[in-house]
Amino acid sequence: VNSTQTYHYQPGVVPETTSPWNVTPQHSGAAAYENYNKEGAIYAQQGKNKEALEAFKKAIEIDPNSADAYCNLGNVYGQMGQQEKSIDSYKKAIEIDPRHSLTYYNLGKTYGSLNRIEEAIESCKNAIEYDPHFSEAYDSLAQLYFFKGKFDLAVQYSDEAVRLGHQADQKFLDLLKPYRKK
Repeated sequence: VNSTQTYHYQPGVVPETTSPWNVTPQHSGAAAYENYNKEGAIYAQQGKNKEALEAFKKAIEIDPNSADAYCNLGNVYGQMGQQEKSIDSYKKAIEIDPRHSLTYYNLGKTYGSLNRIEEAIESCKNAIEYDPHFSEAYDSLAQLYFFKGKFDLAVQYSDEAVRLGHQADQKFLDLLKPYRKK
């Protein structure tokens, strides 16, 4: 099961500074929160995990009720191989926003990477419940069900992912061919 996480930050007003990623101490509130969250996502995507953690933790200091920042923090912990901290961060995000589909998806990917398949399936189903158009969650479910040997469900969820516009991995689609009804 692919363990790539998805980062999220909400767009808004970014303070005018010489560099949009340098937040000075006098910046606070929504603009600084957003800057730290964006900065963390950029650092994480560059593989600068220590800097990403610092940025997301600063965003959480500003807004401790941000499911997005906790979700992103969980992603970085996952990239660092700290899966339990990753899971704890995702659970905190869900506690804040029980309908945060992206967090459920990322939690499902983490559980899948730990071979905790039933928990991964449950998390991906929750992601779909709160966002029925979340094609990546359908694709993850397809892979999880394939792994479990439930090929009919793997085909069903894969077809739905593709129908929703997901660019499915051709090798995985080829694996499903023998299980498709003619």
